[in-house]
Amino acid sequence: MKKCPYCAEEIQDEAIKCKHCSEMLNGSEGKIANKAQIKQEKETTLEVLKPVWRSCILGFILSIVTLPLMGLGLLFLFVVILNRYQYTYTITNKRVSARVGIIAKRVNEVDIEHIRSVTTSQGILARMLGYGNVIIGTAGTGGVEVVIMNVAKPEQVKELIKKQSC
Repeated sequence: MKKCPYCAEEIQDEAIKCKHCSEMLNGSEGKIANKAQIKQEKETTLEVLKPVWRSCILGFILSIVTLPLMGLGLLFLFVVILNRYQYTYTITNKRVSARVGIIAKRVNEVDIEHIRSVTTSQGILARMLGYGNVIIGTAGTGGVEVVIMNVAKPEQVKELIKKQSC
């Protein structure tokens, strides 16, 4: 008799599929922690991200150009700064979340175990300035769950997320 690596129930040594949790056993028990242990694992924050200032360069230029027009430039500058501070992205060992808003907040999050695709997107200016978007999708919906916008080194963020899902 041995323990199932998923549910920790006793099963036959020759079992291919666990009769308790119906998970397929592929012989890599040392690599897989059981689900109860994963759920009890403490959530730790790996990275907290904000959009980079480089992504606001066009807004800064617009505010400088329109500064002589009766303070219109100050209004543009205020909007640019407010837009940057309203986004906060958090990556933990269990989930990825995007918080949007300063006074009222909207939180969109996805569990690491549900992530099916992680891609990056960079335009020409973003590529030259070293920032981009990380797009996270799950099997539960047909589209995108979380978009981490205008962060530095998007490829490294993508690899951090993929490393947690393994």
